[in-house]
Amino acid sequence: MPWGDIWEFANLGFLIALLVSAVLARRWRLRQLGEAVAALPGDMRRLVGPEPYYLPPPEARQPEGLRGYAERYRQLKRVSRLLWGLVFLWLAAVFVVATVQTFGQGGVS
Repeated sequence: MPWGDIWEFANLGFLIALLVSAVLARRWRLRQLGEAVAALPGDMRRLVGPEPYYLPPPEARQPEGLRGYAERYRQLKRVSRLLWGLVFLWLAAVFVVATVQTFGQGGVS
């Protein structure tokens, strides 16, 4: 088996692992947000957005009781954005390497 085939499968496997991680991180994030909203008092719970995203109100309109929730929301969002960023960065790297291998050696044969 030539090395090219092994690297293709490795790239595909790594990409699938990143995608699964990103999807699982999203599900984990939504579950964490649901638990955080359930822990809020009733009057504060009415101020957050609808399920499943539970968006906090804009910072200018946040009461003191929601500041901790809003910070937790931002922290959880960073995790998802980091994983999706890794997915797109890996796709871009594979695209660049494939393009260089294809066109950098005198064109398509």
